[in-house]
Amino acid sequence: TIYKFIDWNEYKNCIVLDYGAGKFNNVKDYLLQWNIKLYCYDKYNRSEEENNEALSVIPNIIICANVLNVIMEDNEIKRIAELLKNYNKPLYVQIYEGDKSGIGRLSKKDCWQRNEKIDSYLKYFEGFEIKGKYLYNLPAI
Repeated sequence: TIYKFIDWNEYKNCIVLDYGAGKFNNVKDYLLQWNIKLYCYDKYNRSEEENNEALSVIPNIIICANVLNVIMEDNEIKRIAELLKNYNKPLYVQIYEGDKSGIGRLSKKDCWQRNEKIDSYLKYFEGFEIKGKYLYNLPAI
């Protein structure tokens, strides 16, 4: 996962915003070893209170893992990308490429899957680098 890709020693004692975090809290436990506070936003799996709190923090780093690849509408991906880039913080985006056909369709999990290669997301994240299944940007702070 993207959490294993990041060198957390560089972010000890910081605040992380996980945009599209899902419903489980195992990442919170994982990050405790570096004394990192994780705030989770997920429109579908977190409470309104938790989402509002997550979007009100000033994070030191932002994670968005396997979120954009399940969104059908390009304009929604663009909106989320702009929101996350506007923090002007290190941003790590994980993309699941599916079958890499570029043909979006419902997956067997009854969920939309774009099936796009990671480089197709660079149009939303100009200046970002690709490493494996991740896009990332480390702005000068």
